[in-house]
Amino acid sequence: VLNPPEVGILGVGTAADTPVFIGDNIHKRKILPLSLTFDHQVIDGAPASQFLTAIKNYLEKPYKMLL
Repeated sequence: VLNPPEVGILGVGTAADTPVFIGDNIHKRKILPLSLTFDHQVIDGAPASQFLTAIKNYLEKPYKMLL
């Protein structure tokens, strides 16, 4: 729930080891759930999605924050 004057909330869950298929094999990977709640009157869905994708990319490859 967003309370004024908030326009967005980024939710970060707990990282957990999860089985993931890579090709025909199962591998153990850390998965971190992310969720984004935002006010559609202030932010369109496309930029919000791009923001969440950027967060994901920085978490996967933190060195990119320095570039």
